[in-house]
Amino acid sequence: MKTNLCIFLIILGCIQTSEAQNTFERAYGSIAFEEAKSVRQTSDRGYIIGGTNQVKVDSLGNEQWTKPYPSTFANTTNQGYILINSNSPTITFTKTDLNGDTLWQTNYSQGIWANHGRYIEQVEDGGYIVAGNFQSVTGSGMLLLKLDSLGNKLWQRTFSEPTSAAFCYGFSAQQTNDNGYIIAGFTYIDFYDTTRHKDIFIVKTDSLGNEQWRKYFGGIKDDLGSFVRQDNQGNYFIAATTNSYSTSTQSDMSLIKLDSNGDSLWTQTYGGNLKGIATGLWPTNDGGCILVGQSNSFGNGDFNGYIVKTNENGDTLWTKNYGGSGVEAINSVQQTSDNGYVMSGYTNSIGAGDFDMFLLKTDSLGNYTINTGINENPNSILKLDIYPNPNNGIFSIQLPFKISKIEIINLVGETIYLEVVNNNKAKIDLRKEAKGIYFYQIYIGENKKVQSGKIILK
Repeated sequence: MKTNLCIFLIILGCIQTSEAQNTFERAYGSIAFEEAKSVRQTSDRGYIIGGTNQVKVDSLGNEQWTKPYPSTFANTTNQGYILINSNSPTITFTKTDLNGDTLWQTNYSQGIWANHGRYIEQVEDGGYIVAGNFQSVTGSGMLLLKLDSLGNKLWQRTFSEPTSAAFCYGFSAQQTNDNGYIIAGFTYIDFYDTTRHKDIFIVKTDSLGNEQWRKYFGGIKDDLGSFVRQDNQGNYFIAATTNSYSTSTQSDMSLIKLDSNGDSLWTQTYGGNLKGIATGLWPTNDGGCILVGQSNSFGNGDFNGYIVKTNENGDTLWTKNYGGSGVEAINSVQQTSDNGYVMSGYTNSIGAGDFDMFLLKTDSLGNYTINTGINENPNSILKLDIYPNPNNGIFSIQLPFKISKIEIINLVGETIYLEVVNNNKAKIDLRKEAKGIYFYQIYIGENKKVQSGKIILK
């Protein structure tokens, strides 16, 4: 009897903890310009989106409510949400309940010339940590601001490069595993010199905001830090955009990994022949990282959202680009409870207006499905057959409706196969390509991407 009971409890536990990987692509907005600057998974496994408006959606991306609260970042809290918004010289903090109704609102405007708040998150004592920049006669620079649980200032710190105090910017912060804080952004180097340029700027503090160490990363051109996150090992991942070390004609996305003392473990760059911009990242459960941003090196549109999944050494496991014939960008990313990824940004390829808030939920390999207008249920997964997979280079792709184009991409983002199709199936021969992992993208109609995934040649 005990044995049967144990088996039953194990099975019950598996059922309770298992979670399907829902995937979707959605746009939210009106005829005006709208942008999603952040996204975080909520306690009910839905998502809170910050940007032009505050939008709450369920686990399938269905809109539950929208509030006209603009923000540069929206984050989850204990039983509610916190928003930060900048209208220099004032930074506004808004705390809402789970229904989006305002609980309190406070302002910060102590800088004489400028105050900008770009990131906020709740910390262990129930208060909040803020990243931004500050300009005043009392000390300009990258701003690290600590608030209590009601949004009142407890302390503020500014950090600057000696020649460029007023030109140091913070873009994200996090409480670290030693109860200190890490803040990332960029600063001008030799601002008043003809050789001036921007460097990535990282500062680690104790629990009171007192500096413990600082690091600069960059070359003789502009290099900008955009996001920092500590992993479970106590190391730090930095999302950055590099011009100094770009292999393209413009800029590349860059990922830097530091140890707990701020010493560099490695730096990697990712991109194509044109411009890449890194905006966000998230350390993943396998020890690697997901890096997101924008690129015009890949896809059919102007700029597309671009994502790179790496291992713990920064080696590329897979890449994806998201977008249609217009312009897309990904501003924020988080690994979700089902080991997939949720991303937000803006798009003018889909939606109601010029640019709309954009939400993308993928599985663990970056694949997703969208509402094509063909399925009666917009959340149903498109039935795609690829056989065989893995294969020796010859395989077939079949969908239940007509395909317009099939694209195959290698690990560095290069298109190695492109076929215009006027059928619901196609046979593909890649025997001339090297063994390894490749990615397919399926299009219907006028360059409407409906499915993507992985192919293995062996």
